[in-house]
This record gives sequence, C-alpha cells and structure tokens, in this order.
Amino acid sequence: MAKKVYLCAISNISSGGCSEDCGFCTQSARHKANIQRYVQKDISVIVAEAKNAKNNKAHGFCLVTSGKELDDKKLEFVIEACKAVKESVKDLIVIACNGIATL
Repeated sequence: MAKKVYLCAISNISSGGCSEDCGFCTQSARHKANIQRYVQKDISVIVAEAKNAKNNKAHGFCLVTSGKELDDKKLEFVIEACKAVKESVKDLIVIACNGIATL
C-alpha cells in the first residue's frame, strides 16, 4: 500500500486581537505573546506566500484568521484573498480556517 503525504501551508491573514481567552493560543489579545499583530495582511504578501508554498511542493494553502467568529467584513477579506491566490497560483487547493460562521 502506497503511503502519501500532502503538504499544506498556512498564512495567518489576520493576527492577534482575538477577544477570547484561550490559554493555549497566542492570538488572544489578553496574552502578551511576541507575535506580529495586524487586522489584515496585505493581499500581495498572501499571494507571495502562496507562490512560495507551491514552489515548496505544498498541495494546500490555508487562510487563517484570528478570532472565534467570521463576520461579514472578515468574510469579504477571506474571499478577496482566496480569489487572488486562485488567480495567481494554479493547482493549489485553498482552504480557510476562520472560526464559527453564521448563514
């Protein structure tokens, strides 16, 4: 039986500022973790990271946001980033991990 591993890279497209208090997570605004904090990463940086992931043999690329929920504004940004990656990097599966979403 052949065994395969599919590599997936992540891009933290929004960092820090989460109002939740999960003790294990550096994204919480309540913790003073030494991380970069930003509301939205520039789309050109996300695309460059996706290209780098593909060049390093990744099959998937995950757009990760901080916070428990996915509101309309954050959703629009995730969609914009996803479209930019899909247009620029062919044959890369785009995944999103963004917390709880409503209909």
